[in-house]
Amino acid sequence: MVSVAGIELPVRPGRAEDPRVPGPEAELVLTPTTREHLRLLAQAIAWGRRPPLLEGETGVGKSALVRYLAYLTHTPVYWVNLCEQTDPSELIGKYVPVGRDEFAWVDGVLIRAMKEGAWIFLDDINLAPSQILERINPLLDEDAFVIVTEHEGEKVIPQPGFRLFAARNPLHYRGRQRLSLAFVNKFNLIHIREHPPEEMEQILAEKGLEPEVARAMVELLLQVRKLSQGKPSRLGGYRFGLRDLLRFRDYLVAYRDAFGLGPAFAKGAMYVFWDRLETWELREEFLKVLGQVGPVSKEHLEKAVRERRCIYEIEPGIKGLFRELAWGVDHWALRTAEMLLGSREDWPRLLGLRAAARIRLIAETLGPGIAEELVGLLDSPDALIRERAAEALGVLGRAKERVIDVLIRALGDENSSVRAEALEALGRLGRAEERVIDALIGALGAEDSWVRRKAVEVLGKLGRVDDRVIDALIGALGDENSSVRAEAAGALGRLGRADDRVINALIGALGNEDLLVRVEAIRALGVLGRAEDRVIDALIGALRDEDPSVRWGAAEALGKLGRADDRVIDALIRALGDKDSSVRWRTVEALGVLGRAKERVIDVLIRALGDENSSVRAEAVEALGRLGRAEDRVIDALIGALGDEDLSVRWRAADALVKLGRVEERVVGALIRALGDEEILVHQEAAWALGELGRADDQVIGALIRALEDGELRVAPALAWASWTDDTVLEALVELSKEDIELALWGMRGAFLGRVSALTFSPDGKHLAAGSGNRVWLWDAGTGELIRVLNQAGRVFAVAFSPDGKLLASSSADRKIALWDAETGERVRALEGHLAYALAFSPDGKLLAAGCRDGTVGLWEVKTGKLLRSLEGHAGAVSGVAFSPDGKLLASGSADGTVKLWRAEAWEVCDDQSCGAPVFSVAFSPDGRHLAAGSEKGLNVWEISPEGSLRAVSNREGLYHSVTFLAGGFLAASKGIIVELWKDGRVKASWRAGSPLASSPDGKTLAAGKWRG
Repeated sequence: MVSVAGIELPVRPGRAEDPRVPGPEAELVLTPTTREHLRLLAQAIAWGRRPPLLEGETGVGKSALVRYLAYLTHTPVYWVNLCEQTDPSELIGKYVPVGRDEFAWVDGVLIRAMKEGAWIFLDDINLAPSQILERINPLLDEDAFVIVTEHEGEKVIPQPGFRLFAARNPLHYRGRQRLSLAFVNKFNLIHIREHPPEEMEQILAEKGLEPEVARAMVELLLQVRKLSQGKPSRLGGYRFGLRDLLRFRDYLVAYRDAFGLGPAFAKGAMYVFWDRLETWELREEFLKVLGQVGPVSKEHLEKAVRERRCIYEIEPGIKGLFRELAWGVDHWALRTAEMLLGSREDWPRLLGLRAAARIRLIAETLGPGIAEELVGLLDSPDALIRERAAEALGVLGRAKERVIDVLIRALGDENSSVRAEALEALGRLGRAEERVIDALIGALGAEDSWVRRKAVEVLGKLGRVDDRVIDALIGALGDENSSVRAEAAGALGRLGRADDRVINALIGALGNEDLLVRVEAIRALGVLGRAEDRVIDALIGALRDEDPSVRWGAAEALGKLGRADDRVIDALIRALGDKDSSVRWRTVEALGVLGRAKERVIDVLIRALGDENSSVRAEAVEALGRLGRAEDRVIDALIGALGDEDLSVRWRAADALVKLGRVEERVVGALIRALGDEEILVHQEAAWALGELGRADDQVIGALIRALEDGELRVAPALAWASWTDDTVLEALVELSKEDIELALWGMRGAFLGRVSALTFSPDGKHLAAGSGNRVWLWDAGTGELIRVLNQAGRVFAVAFSPDGKLLASSSADRKIALWDAETGERVRALEGHLAYALAFSPDGKLLAAGCRDGTVGLWEVKTGKLLRSLEGHAGAVSGVAFSPDGKLLASGSADGTVKLWRAEAWEVCDDQSCGAPVFSVAFSPDGRHLAAGSEKGLNVWEISPEGSLRAVSNREGLYHSVTFLAGGFLAASKGIIVELWKDGRVKASWRAGSPLASSPDGKTLAAGKWRG
């Protein structure tokens, strides 16, 4: 045993020589902060119930802590850096070719670690794609296991000594996704704090540097942070820290004797900091700071700068290009691009950089002729180069005739890897024309099963649903290779054609001997939605399959099909007795989704609250809330669940109590008690629940205000969204507010039903208009009193006030834009002929712009109602339009994934940016210097030049529906049911509200569509 911070950990005998066991280089300088982190981590390992999730800024030592404990305990560790391109096969395993049409299974690193009883460290877990998280999820339950569906359904149970560790950076780092609460709650979350400056100096000093040199390095780090604060100088949210100092120290140790202290210090500082500072202005400030705090002379600095700048100033204009490329692009890809600017001879190494982002970067750097060069490389005698060239052509996405021709020709290549990459490229290019389909169907007859499987996969991706494709896929269900059969079942589900022969083929596949084929067939039946007797019978039969993956897939499919007759309910209730927790979990979920609140269903769900597995209990709570039976036994059960040992069960219980809407003493009392829960998520949900229930007596208000006074400002949105207003509440919020934005704290009175589709303030900020259903609702923004309701003949999509506040425009599904007198509510005029999804008046009030379903932007003269012109250029519906404050520019966002900036009067496009996914909304900043767009893939912000060109400032991944700017440089953006408040590229606050968003003219009040309607 070894003692770590007073906690005993077992030492493995005879494993010290394993190369995966860290050596003495893993030793740490044991500062007070490090000791505290080691204590928390060792405690989590000794407890062993939940795997540790280490959260902290980059470079604070998350992986170093695990490496040190592995060194002390002689434990082998597998290290995995997760990213968006990580494939499940890296963790689980895959078949690899060992001969002609012969394959052997190789375990992935996760399975190897489980079988060996080793440790595995998953870094950047919030960068991982969803399929990775799904495969990890069963390991987080009490009965931890992984089903390897790809390898005959092998069930792998961790051997003694196995430990899973995960790490994540904060959400403001680019590309990081918000992990679901249910997933995070299965970890032991440990926050890793940064070492204070004096401890950084101690670490550097104990690693061989003089105290004064260590002090200068730390001071330089702190000064660089100050000068870069709030500026786009940190790639992807990068924050300079201890890791950078240790790199700096390594450089000094390596080159100090050769260069001398001063030159080595200058060059080392350039090596560590220079590339991370994006703008030349910041780099100049950095040089001043370096000269002030470091032991360097002016000559040392000038020499270091000359050596560094020679990389960037290769030719005129390249400096600007690199400034654009550096923002959010892989750093090593940038290095490769720099290298290749002078030479294109190193193609094999270039094509070896397989990441899509790197290939795109190289393509943009080398210009439009890149595709032709790649086409030529498909004739290379080297099979590896042919393979990578085919891959690169697919990634580039230039689906020209010649590219399609050479890729089809490559399907006849002698090398199976080249053929497979050519198939993948054809799928990426998305051209579902006859010759491509013919080539893919032809590839189904290839000798190599690897090629056949890839051909099936691409046929499913292209979405061409005609008889010969369906015939080919049904035929592939009889392939001799199980992977091909499984892929064919999945492709039939993705194509969505639910005719009899497809259904019959998939039902037949449920009897296949291969597990993966049965799993994919069940998934396809659930997706296709044919809830007829034979499908239901087949799925009920699958609930008795020998493999749990098939059983829980069948339960999930029954829930999706929505047929809630007695035999389905009976079958699901029986499945609640399954020995496998994942089957019970999916079964409870299906019962909740089906919505049949019969006595026996309620009984089994209440019993499920006592299940040994926390995921089952949490899902049972969710189902009880969804079914809506607010009887005493359900309320009692949910109140009891507020005391569950598992965090996810407790916060879901609070949410379920809100959904049921029983406003009585025991419910309110239970939620008030939950305000004292030790977990933030639980007391935050309890606060929301109290606000939603709307009971505004002294007991509730007092409890919420006490929570505010205790520093728990996360309950403030509950007060803001409560359906009541109280002076005491307002005074408490004003006193405790830390922001210069006042949130709207009133609730709208009067009948209001349905989802809010549009929202806008009047120019004077006194009125708020909302579209919901086929009505426009107009309120007094100061009192919350409903003024009037305007009726339209179809669903309302957009609303907008004219700049003088006299007109209110609304568009609806009847293909009309109505202009209303804002004071009287009378309809002044109807603009017909276009289905408009977005509206915006020009600042002078003369024009009304409408984003239309046909991909055009219509411009109407308000005075006459005449359509002056239609701006063409988008390939999909235009869902967002906005005029700049000075009226000189018009922005439009479309379902085609692009944002266009139009120059007024000439009405020509001055810039065009791709968001990579459908755009929902666009907004200009009050000063007109920035443009924001919310899309299915992210939140984009650009800086607008005087010439009207756009330069990317930030890009946040996620699904953002609505964006609007506020006073003080804040940007509000709705992400699902969460509203985030941004400033200087970082989230300053977030709360649960909804979409759409609207800001008052002075930018001090924000209104949001309520998240529950």
